[in-house]
Amino acid sequence: GLIAYHLYSSEGVSNDNAYGRLVSDVLPNYLTGFFAAVIVGAILSSLNAALNSLSALFSLGLYKKVINPSATDQNTVIIAKVFVVIIAIAAMFTSPLLAGQDTLFGYLQKMNAIYFIPIFSVVLVGLLNRRVPAWAASTAMLLGILLIALGYFVPTFATAMKEANFNGFHFIGIIFAILVIFLLTTSILSPSPTAWTPQKRTPIDLTPWKGTKITSLLLVSIVILIYWAFAK
Repeated sequence: GLIAYHLYSSEGVSNDNAYGRLVSDVLPNYLTGFFAAVIVGAILSSLNAALNSLSALFSLGLYKKVINPSATDQNTVIIAKVFVVIIAIAAMFTSPLLAGQDTLFGYLQKMNAIYFIPIFSVVLVGLLNRRVPAWAASTAMLLGILLIALGYFVPTFATAMKEANFNGFHFIGIIFAILVIFLLTTSILSPSPTAWTPQKRTPIDLTPWKGTKITSLLLVSIVILIYWAFAK
């Protein structure tokens, strides 16, 4: 993508066409079809992996445990197949909506943030503070998803951020900070009566590495320096 930008930006080649233009210029004609097949195969493998994960999460995590706990294995497999077909059809019909996005990478990061930011805030605070009550973690998950979805999909909020030239990634960072503050506040005002302790259910040695703290501090420092260098 970077190479294509520097090669074709002066020629007016769009972002969507830059990679195809680069391939057509580099490869001989008799290999372009082969390369297209490789790209399609890579896309389908990613789609299959996503569908398999979704079917397992729905059938085993939701259907088998909540909707119908007495379901047989055969019935669960059938439900998983039906669910996959529905999701695949829904993805086919909603995929044209991606054409209006500035960049596919930015869109994927924004969509991932809807569930990733709430999960990350809960996990992070849970590791640092073992008195956070369970209800606070569930509330933070729902609150994070709701707030980010409002900023993305409700026209009033989305338009306001766009007019204010407010970066979407900064918006995600603010939501993350709000969730962390909420979790820490609940741990002070309504702490869990017993501190959470990890339970070892595997024979694997989980003794922390001696250089964990130093390495973590170094990595965080590098990330801050990179952000500072590019922010200028």
